[in-house]
Amino acid sequence: MLEDLRWLGIRWDEGPDCGGPYAPYTQSERREHYLEAWRRLRDSGWIYPCTCSRKDVAQAAGAPNDADDEPLYSGKCRPEKSPLLAQQTREKWGTQRFEAPAGLNWRFRVPDGEIIRFTDLHLGPQCMTAGRDFGDFIVWRRDDVPAYQLAVVVDDAAMHITEVVRGADLLKSTARQILLYRALGITPTDFYHCDLVRDEAGVRLAKRHDGLSIRKLRQMGCTPEQVRAGVYNLASAMNDHPSVTPAPRKLIIAIDGPAGAGKSTLASRLARKLGYVNLESGAMYRALALLAIEKDASFDDEAALVRLAEGASIQLEPTIGGNRTLLDGVDVSSRIRERDVTEGASRVSVHPKVREWMVAQQRAMGVGGGVVMEGRDIGTKVFPDADLKIFLDADPVVREQRRMAQQKITGEVAASVAAELRERDRRDRMRAASPLEASADAVTIDSTSMSEEEVLARIEELVKRKQSVKVS
Repeated sequence: MLEDLRWLGIRWDEGPDCGGPYAPYTQSERREHYLEAWRRLRDSGWIYPCTCSRKDVAQAAGAPNDADDEPLYSGKCRPEKSPLLAQQTREKWGTQRFEAPAGLNWRFRVPDGEIIRFTDLHLGPQCMTAGRDFGDFIVWRRDDVPAYQLAVVVDDAAMHITEVVRGADLLKSTARQILLYRALGITPTDFYHCDLVRDEAGVRLAKRHDGLSIRKLRQMGCTPEQVRAGVYNLASAMNDHPSVTPAPRKLIIAIDGPAGAGKSTLASRLARKLGYVNLESGAMYRALALLAIEKDASFDDEAALVRLAEGASIQLEPTIGGNRTLLDGVDVSSRIRERDVTEGASRVSVHPKVREWMVAQQRAMGVGGGVVMEGRDIGTKVFPDADLKIFLDADPVVREQRRMAQQKITGEVAASVAAELRERDRRDRMRAASPLEASADAVTIDSTSMSEEEVLARIEELVKRKQSVKVS
């Protein structure tokens, strides 16, 4: 690697081959630095031992994760309460297994629900939620080697690194590393995450995919000037290898519309297809309505509802089948779809202070792009500067039929649901705070006579157009 970098014309002032003030520069020689950090994390109760293998974690994970990222940890070996972590670890494993990390994986316990914010020097403001976007992560491996997250934090701090430049596939690692910096009492460095180079299928170039390396380019006869300038076409340089393209720009996509228009299903499918997060705002209002029901609070008491919201943890956790909605850590995904909660959500959402609180939470979730959010005021209130705004509508009769088919109801119950849908339409359009209306710059899609596949294809076409537009 060092030889290839020199050939490319890159020079450095210090490193494993030339020494420097912070030597040694190879991780195998820096073990004591990592052990000292491990001891500090152990003694302060931030980490705990884990017997789960990577296969165990992957099989237990209910949510999909990026191909190069850790699966969300299920918490099988996690002690119950963070303040007693070190004590509980000693009680479970005994002192003899606590003096050194070897033989067990050691995980950092993340503060579930905490939003980690930072500003990337290239990608801008970022926002990730511990326990949802990433879980308890490994800092020391059972084969007695420090994990990447711990090693880079320790090295960057010890070597007084001021700016880390790396690929965008490691963006999520920044949130983990910020937690490590904080636990070790160190000020984080600045981060710059570069766009990834991908092939025409959208797969990033990597050894596992037979991606081009600098060594391969040298063997193909490319010059350092060609590689640096990026002006050559790999398709012509190597006939059986596709040319590379930059990663598509991550968008904020807002989908608004009345009840029964099909927003939830389309948003979920679109998010899965794009690899985005589906932020279902309606689920958040439903969760608050359920909490009000459980606490016997009135749907008309705005102040009480705001207090309930401020004291609750409402999380949307992506899974293979769609989002899970967690209310104070409990999965309420099925319960919030029942009729009493659906009716309550419509009444809860009319209060301006409740909507203000929800909007703040939703904006925090969507910072950094790569999200699809559906609701009734996403393009007008939550994300007025969204990259793509869709207003999905349909004939009221068709929407009523879809809702009845979705809930598999007929007869008098169906008539009651239809009446509730019409009343919900009236409330949504007439409410004082963020009434249901299409944003002036939204693309309106009338799905009355369109299939779900046709609507999805139309939105995908709009997404591709937006991604192809260059931004300054």
